[in-house]
Amino acid sequence: TGTIPAAMEMFVESLPQEQQFPARMLLQGAIEFRRAHPLVKTFGAGMGLSEADIDQLWRDGSAL
Repeated sequence: TGTIPAAMEMFVESLPQEQQFPARMLLQGAIEFRRAHPLVKTFGAGMGLSEADIDQLWRDGSAL
């Protein structure tokens, strides 16, 4: 829908100003997400997720 979930919007707002627009465009327009994208690691760290947590998130998401 182009809407960024509230938790992700808070994350985007925490990024340096010059990174916010590209992050929003990626999140609003993406039809595919890649586990290896640097933003995934940054988001995970910002949300307090370990690499194992992120891997599990990806597995759970793939089951949707």
